[in-house]
Formats: sequence, C-alpha cells, structure tokens
Amino acid sequence: MKGHLLKCILILSLFSIGCTGEFVKDKRAIFLKAPLDKTPCLEGESDGLLVNIPFEWSVDGDNENLMLLIDELDSNKKILDSEQQKIIDLNKDQTSENVFLDFGRWYQWQIIAGNGSVKSEVFTFYSEGFPSINRAPFPAEITIRQRNEGKIIFTWITPIDPNNDRLVYDAFFGETRETPSEIKSNMLEPEVLEVPNPKIGSEYYLKIVSKEVFEDNSFGNSSIALIKVLVEN
Repeated sequence: MKGHLLKCILILSLFSIGCTGEFVKDKRAIFLKAPLDKTPCLEGESDGLLVNIPFEWSVDGDNENLMLLIDELDSNKKILDSEQQKIIDLNKDQTSENVFLDFGRWYQWQIIAGNGSVKSEVFTFYSEGFPSINRAPFPAEITIRQRNEGKIIFTWITPIDPNNDRLVYDAFFGETRETPSEIKSNMLEPEVLEVPNPKIGSEYYLKIVSKEVFEDNSFGNSSIALIKVLVEN
C-alpha cells in the first residue's frame, strides 16, 4: 500500500514540475483602435489621390521593436501584392502614426512587436478620408470566370455609391499595375470581358474604374478595383 502511495506522489510531483510556467499569461498585448475593422476610414485629409490616414493603437506590457504593417487589398479583400507591403518602424512607446495611402482603396493593417512574437489582430478599412457632400463610389468586386487554357474571363458586381449617382465603368489589364491597357470604357453596366491573348504562366492585373456620371455627361468621383490573376494551363 505504501509503495502504491509513494508511486502516486512521485507521478503527481513530476506532473507539477513539468507543468511549471505553462499557465503563465503573457502580459504583452497590442490593441488596434483606428481605423476600425471592415469600415470606411472617414478620418484624414484627401486630395483625391492620397489620404493621410491616422492609425491609433494601445500597448500593454514592455514591447520592443514595434512595427506597423499595411497591405493593399484587391476587390475580394485579399492581399494584392505581398511584396508591396508597407513596413513602418515605430518607437517603443508610440501609439499613433499617420500614413499617406492611395485614395479609395481597401487596406489591412496590423501592429507587431518582439520580432513577431506579439501581434495585434488584423483590421481592414477603406481609405476615404473626411466625408464630403459628394462621396466616391466603393470599388467594384471583380469575379474571375476563367483563368486557364490561355484565357482570362471576368466580370464585376455593381458597387455601392453613397450618392446614388449613375455609374459607368472602364476596364483595363496589364502585366504590371502601372502599365494598364484599356479593354473597354464607359460601360453602362457590368459585362463579361476577356483579356486579349494572355500568356500561360503569366500574372496580370485587372482593373475596374467605377465613375460617377452626371446629366451633362461629365464625370464625378471614381474608385478603382484591382485584382492580380495567374493564367494557368
């Protein structure tokens, strides 16, 4: 009986030693405040091309090597190009930072510390800036119908325009986002389009520009939707 009891005590002792520290809570944490998640950011001045977005967060504990990470998202809320990620080094006690971003785009942001050992949540937002009487339409949502056998076929969903203005659309493609070629312009509604002669194994950027059009046929605000597509066999 004593031998059995001693064996139980020994097992419990080993368990206690082995578990030491497993339930110690990491007191370091990062909480995002603004821009809010999945909403338009209505803060920051805009010139129609860029918006000066104010980022705010709070930090608990001693966090070294703070960094702000920002990624542009495509029309389906996925990272457009990870190689274009903005990485901004921050001071240890810093809790805000202003960053110029393209107007009318979806982005995601995150704060990390300790070389990635501490991470905040990831928030997404739309870069709009201070609201005005005449607001830009949201970017269209591009849908890929086919991207193989040497073809790229796509369409898009009519975006929301806060002003309920009539919209027309321009469609572009290119092997880089800086060199788009026009496919078709001033379309009155979403259409099913095909990229001319894409190369298998190549990546292409598709762009839809949604433009407000008024009764005198002049154009108002516009927004841009981008997506990157790989042509498969």
